[in-house]
Amino acid sequence: MKSFFTKPVNKALISAAFTVIIGVITSILGNWDTSQPFFALKVFLFILLIILYFVFTIFCTKIDLKQRYSNEVLKNQVDTFEALVISIISICQTTASDVNTCIHLANEKHIIDPNIWNYEKSCRLITEHIYSNICKLSNSKKYGVAYIRLIEDKNNESEVEMVAYANQNHHKPTIFKKKRPFKGENINLNNAYHDICLFAEGKADTDIRFGSDEVNEVFVYDSKEKAAKNRNKYHLYIGIPVFCDNNKMIGLLEIIGLDESKLKCATKEEVDEIVNKFFVPYANIFLLLHKLEKALLAGTKTTL
Repeated sequence: MKSFFTKPVNKALISAAFTVIIGVITSILGNWDTSQPFFALKVFLFILLIILYFVFTIFCTKIDLKQRYSNEVLKNQVDTFEALVISIISICQTTASDVNTCIHLANEKHIIDPNIWNYEKSCRLITEHIYSNICKLSNSKKYGVAYIRLIEDKNNESEVEMVAYANQNHHKPTIFKKKRPFKGENINLNNAYHDICLFAEGKADTDIRFGSDEVNEVFVYDSKEKAAKNRNKYHLYIGIPVFCDNNKMIGLLEIIGLDESKLKCATKEEVDEIVNKFFVPYANIFLLLHKLEKALLAGTKTTL
């Protein structure tokens, strides 16, 4: 039914019909002499048509506003998708160039120079691109992006480390470059940062917390003062796990929203759709870089 009224031709015809009929009734009423036949009926029809015309106008206006908003959201998503493709191309080109230089050096001297290319440098580049795309998508800069990687050790794989971040003020998170355990007898998951809990659970599902109440349920703070201060600070949390082919969680992409825009989504389901469209593809890039680092280091004896 709404689709019928969204067509300009149909709206114009109905509006014209209302105008003609109201004009005819006005003409029939003439000088509005109350003694003329069926005066009460004519006035009733006149008032009814005026009311229906106003209702029709309001209804069409609401449809136009919704359609305009939908078009704006769609355009925003299209622009963000274009930015996503461009950013992935940029990441691939930069990485390919640097890695090519590293390969030549490795072939000649069996040495990898991390100043030319390293995993953390690439992770920083990706988080910056993700942050930029989030700002385009939501028209807000109040977001934080971070990447936490598993510290792989042959004897012990029970620690993680935040290796990259991006936010509005380039503010360094307190846990940046700090190794934190997520396994062991002394780990209390009831009082641990949420990323630690996600690594401990090792689930492949994206974790979404929509609204300050849901975020408050999983966020913990070092003190009661910080908890009180930040209680309604965060309105969105997105945790996208990165798994390798042997079903081991090797990383976590985190997106945190500090305002109520929540990616311009009204429900958690809408956020999930946005995440799958625009952010999950980056998880595959993180995995690719992880494998690339392993491949580069496998044929070298020394790193500078």
